[in-house]
Amino acid sequence: MQKSAYTNARIFTADRHAPWAEAVITQGNKILFRGSDADAGNLVDKETSIIDLHGKFVMPGIIDSHVHLVWGGSMLLQLDLSEAASKDDFIQRIRTYAATNNNPWVLGGRWNEQNWQHKELPAKQWIDELLPDTPLLLHRMDYHTALANSCALQMAGITSATPDPQNGSIEKDENGLPTGILRDDAILLVANHIPPVDSASLTASILETQKELRRYGITSVHDISLPEQIPVMKKLEEEGKLGCRVFARLPIDTLESYISGSNALPATTDKIKCGSFKVFADGSLGSSTAYFFDDYTDSPGNHGIPMDILTSGELLKLAKAANAAGMQLSIHAIGDRVNAELIDLFEEVLKDDLNQCRHRIEHVQHIRKSDITRLGKIGLLASVQPHHLFHDGPWMEKRLGGKRLNEAYTFRSLLDAGVKVCFGSDFPIVTCNPFAGIETAVIRKVNNNAGTVITPQEKITVEEALLAYTIDAAYAEFSEKEKGSLAPGKLADFLILDKNPFKIPADELHTIKVEQVIFDGSQAVNV
Repeated sequence: MQKSAYTNARIFTADRHAPWAEAVITQGNKILFRGSDADAGNLVDKETSIIDLHGKFVMPGIIDSHVHLVWGGSMLLQLDLSEAASKDDFIQRIRTYAATNNNPWVLGGRWNEQNWQHKELPAKQWIDELLPDTPLLLHRMDYHTALANSCALQMAGITSATPDPQNGSIEKDENGLPTGILRDDAILLVANHIPPVDSASLTASILETQKELRRYGITSVHDISLPEQIPVMKKLEEEGKLGCRVFARLPIDTLESYISGSNALPATTDKIKCGSFKVFADGSLGSSTAYFFDDYTDSPGNHGIPMDILTSGELLKLAKAANAAGMQLSIHAIGDRVNAELIDLFEEVLKDDLNQCRHRIEHVQHIRKSDITRLGKIGLLASVQPHHLFHDGPWMEKRLGGKRLNEAYTFRSLLDAGVKVCFGSDFPIVTCNPFAGIETAVIRKVNNNAGTVITPQEKITVEEALLAYTIDAAYAEFSEKEKGSLAPGKLADFLILDKNPFKIPADELHTIKVEQVIFDGSQAVNV
């Protein structure tokens, strides 16, 4: 097999025992050697391809611990309202898109009213005249709120008499009429009428997301997957078109069928592994549905929506079954109360087994300090998305008050408590640029003109952030022996950057460009 020697580099290996090297030699899709240039020379022969990197920074491929492969690509291919800056801009972008849209539905979204001067939620009246006969469903950036027009509401049979579903709410005006705003599972009342997506559309969405992943040096993802998406991924792999490794987390409602054997868990391939089950335990902060002990400061009487799977006791039963079967759970939890209740639950489930299934909480966004200590003691993993702080920061205090601000995005406290932390983006909710996420974790500056820094005591170092995007993310998917650091015998997935993240000002980290991605060893791709 062809050997390639990458020499004269500044290599961050993400191996805590030997974090730096000068050279890496690959053979096939594996790393043969990492170490000094001098020692590398002993393994170079006339058949070896030598690449002098002239001091460039090299690091393992990024592992994004929270991505939506299909949804991300579909949002890129649909109406994108992430840059809408006002009500008028929001309406105009829909008008422009509708003029050329030939699909039976108008779908997409990523809007965020908190970016507007007048922070009002959109309403169906804004767009009913534009689309009187075409159903529309546009998700907010957090995916826990959506806007439907009257046509879509009528199709779903939603009227003033429609009660809130479990785990969701239908917003109504002072006359009791639906405004078009739906939260959490109420969105499904409309979404269930959208025509099923065919394999061609699934393929197009995955390929579109892959372009973004490759641009930012992401070689592995922990995806939120549906069972019907796995064959599409496998076909792409067979055709040599799957440009990242996928750790698939399947819906919790499929767990019992796999445990009982009535369904076979999709087989692992070279690049795809199914190894976790996703659960929603509450909503989101942006939609005021994350579950807190105290009311929202700007919404008295509202402390969020805990999901029925948690409050009914069903999650406890499933967690015990998953743990006994050796299957990991990935549980969405934003508010401080839902995080506390999940820790209570896992204290009962895990007892003394130290979390051998590596159960993980996704987001751990707001958590009391006493619960961080408990989290560390039972060994639950924290899968967090640092760049959400950048977007939440400007309005978070208004929603939660100053006291709870100190319990938001507590990266330093989590690490100090011995919690294994892995980083991700939650793409497409925010950019999948890992260097933007690292910058936010390191300086905690938020998205406003004042450059406000939120709770600086929770800052972490560049090295800690890189580890959370590499070896610790590999650990969260049981793959730390195969990838996540640059060491002999591991997969040859690594990046060449245009800047050294340890040498540039922290507020420039988001500007780092990936010059080259080496994926699966022999596949060197210019970005």
